[in-house]
Amino acid sequence: MNIAVICARGGSKRFPDKHLQIIRGKHLIAYSILLAKKSKLLDRIIVSTDSEQIARVAEEYGAEVIKRPASLAGDASAIDDAYRHAVHEIEKSGKKVEILVGMQGNCIVLEPVDIIDRCISKLIKENAESVVTLIEVKEHPFWTKIIRDNRVVPFYPTDIYRNQDLPKMYRLDGSVDAIRRDVLMNPKNRGGLHKYLGTNMQGILIKENKSVEIDTMSDFKLANMFLNES
Repeated sequence: MNIAVICARGGSKRFPDKHLQIIRGKHLIAYSILLAKKSKLLDRIIVSTDSEQIARVAEEYGAEVIKRPASLAGDASAIDDAYRHAVHEIEKSGKKVEILVGMQGNCIVLEPVDIIDRCISKLIKENAESVVTLIEVKEHPFWTKIIRDNRVVPFYPTDIYRNQDLPKMYRLDGSVDAIRRDVLMNPKNRGGLHKYLGTNMQGILIKENKSVEIDTMSDFKLANMFLNES
């Protein structure tokens, strides 16, 4: 069974109730749910939340809800623990999860609309442990600086001076992570940045102007502009 788990906790401090904000006539969390509903390879769409209000809205848009305990919904809680909790809850019925597609309720993806199925298909075809969505980094880390002992020094010493000579670099945009169940649930893949995605992680590139993550009111205002221009 392939499932999507959309994480949407209710206790955001930077932007309270961000998942419930209305953007172009829809609640923010609706964009993740509706993207998942376009998939032909998902069997179930689940929202993991500690908020009764988010749960009600999620059900209105056609998602199932798993109530996340407060211990997994704090500021320091790891998203992969919420994924594992969802797997445990689903498998109580005796049905085993094969692939979990992790999503965040504050991300909007406009294109490609089949991104979930592309990630699942690549995961299977390439025998990967996970497939993630990526966005190219524009502010290249090779040219960034840090302050050490009150002096500005290179973060990454390099002799590259021309922008066209820099290697392309990418960041996980958080929109879609397709993960094999046994990789996610492996105790060895706990702790550490993105360790739950395994070592054989592959990616699919999303154009920068086709994906947006909303964490602050400023992000929300930019997203409105972003959608109006799309």
